[in-house]
Amino acid sequence: MIKYILGALFVAFYQIIIAPRTSLMGTQSDMALILTVWTALAYGSTAGIYFGLTAGILIGLLTPMELGWVGLLLSFIGYITGNLKTKLVIEPMPSKILTLLAASLVYNFLYIFFTRFELIILNLSNVLSVTLKSALNNALVGIVIFLIIRYRFILRKLI
Repeated sequence: MIKYILGALFVAFYQIIIAPRTSLMGTQSDMALILTVWTALAYGSTAGIYFGLTAGILIGLLTPMELGWVGLLLSFIGYITGNLKTKLVIEPMPSKILTLLAASLVYNFLYIFFTRFELIILNLSNVLSVTLKSALNNALVGIVIFLIIRYRFILRKLI
């Protein structure tokens, strides 16, 4: 339980303090999505659903227009990722990064589909470009986060 609370607080801290000040390829990374995928891969779909919902509610409190959609989509991504983990072997790090990339593509496209459908009709190529850039950004930040989580005991001994 402490891990989830600390993770949710880290998501809120990252989304409020760090994300607005950093961007890569014109997009911001989404720590709620990254940690939801990691939680689902590490602890299963139920934990992914609950963490995604909690992170989505925290993000929704920061931007009230997105309160319901973000929680619903993050819960959905946590559920799908957790179910994929039980059906496929997603233990090596490259598999986890590819899973994060796929989850980010699905999340970003569904978010635009439900909240800004007119953009898909007007300019599909631009939507796909932004979705791909955002997914790559999340994957790059996810590599760093997944490696820090994986080698946290070694890093603790170094510090």
